[in-house]
Amino acid sequence: MRKLILSHALVLRITYILRLMETGRAEVALSRVGDRKWYNSQSMIMRRTSGGSKASPYITPEGYRRLADELSYLWKTKRPKVTQAVAEAAAMGDRSENAEYIYGKKQLRQIDAKVRFLTKRLGELVVVDRKPADESVIYFGAWVDLQEASGAICRYRIVGPDESDADKGHISIDSPMAKALLRKSEGDEVVVKRPNDTAIFIVSAVSYESPASQNNRSDVSRSRATTARKTQEV
Repeated sequence: MRKLILSHALVLRITYILRLMETGRAEVALSRVGDRKWYNSQSMIMRRTSGGSKASPYITPEGYRRLADELSYLWKTKRPKVTQAVAEAAAMGDRSENAEYIYGKKQLRQIDAKVRFLTKRLGELVVVDRKPADESVIYFGAWVDLQEASGAICRYRIVGPDESDADKGHISIDSPMAKALLRKSEGDEVVVKRPNDTAIFIVSAVSYESPASQNNRSDVSRSRATTARKTQEV
């Protein structure tokens, strides 16, 4: 069976990324490791996503941290644990019929493949960490409320291809829906061509704050209003 060895350069690269993430210097991890900068130019994003089939390199700060956390878990927790299990299984004797040893080696191959992918991808990604100058227009990172023909409201957020999640309504900036939404504003009609039909939506709201943040702010405002009213009544 082929012996799996991670290159010294890859190990140094992983260690460097994780050390910077631990100290909260994610922007340095991006610019030094991947020769990239944190991004706030929405016009450049529009130009770079307008053509070609290659996945866009853009990602939100939350998405980047999730990938970095996954890399940290695989490298610092799961891989050492599986490596130890493989060593213990190997010490038991004949490896050719040792199910635990064979399974452990398979796990190591899968972990190392994922580690290589994440390390390479983290070096390629560009974090978009700022709001656009005009927050009424839909760009990368926006939360968008759309009204369907039935009157129902659905909410989406435009994110990078590495963090799309249908259950959360997070759609990739490379998707037909996101491309149709870009540069639209509240009240605009959006036509999305789908495999079997064409859907038409109306943009009912655009925001660059998470729904949770908006709710918290509303709660604080209501609390202040209540306090002010009680003060006046005293």
